[in-house]
Amino acid sequence: MPAGGARPGAGRPRKSVQDAALEGKSDIQILSFPVAEGQDVEMPVPEYIQDNQVALTTLTQAREWLRVRNCLNLINAQLLFDYAWNRAMHVQCETELHGEGDLNGKSAMWVCHPTTGAPMLSPIVAASQNYLRMANTIWGQVQRVIADNCTSAYDARTANDPLEIMLSGMVGVKNAKG
Repeated sequence: MPAGGARPGAGRPRKSVQDAALEGKSDIQILSFPVAEGQDVEMPVPEYIQDNQVALTTLTQAREWLRVRNCLNLINAQLLFDYAWNRAMHVQCETELHGEGDLNGKSAMWVCHPTTGAPMLSPIVAASQNYLRMANTIWGQVQRVIADNCTSAYDARTANDPLEIMLSGMVGVKNAKG
């Protein structure tokens, strides 16, 4: 039997703001954040993101995706920068692995072990997996913030959303419903 005390993640899950407002809870107030017309409230894009086209494209798409849902002001800009950078680094690693990058011009999936000469997975494979894991973790945080705080209906499994299609790797795959 485990030691006593509270466990992380144990207990009843928190209700979203939208659900609490629909139930008429008196202590829940939906706040609106006024933004002056023509005023940009976004943090300036760091130079390391501007220099990487994939990161800049990913950041632009993520910001637009959040702006459409009126949730851009809920997300820390550094979180979006980290997401864009990790996604770009994953794409770069995958480009190298498939022989299209600058590293060696051939597939880098397998390399020779430095002492035994036996084939082994390239360190780029592990780097690619780590970058993808970090990008997915950060995007999960973004979706949790949206689900908890967005006042309009939100479903993370929207199949027709271009960003969701890109993130899930379903490019070119038709929706099963339509």
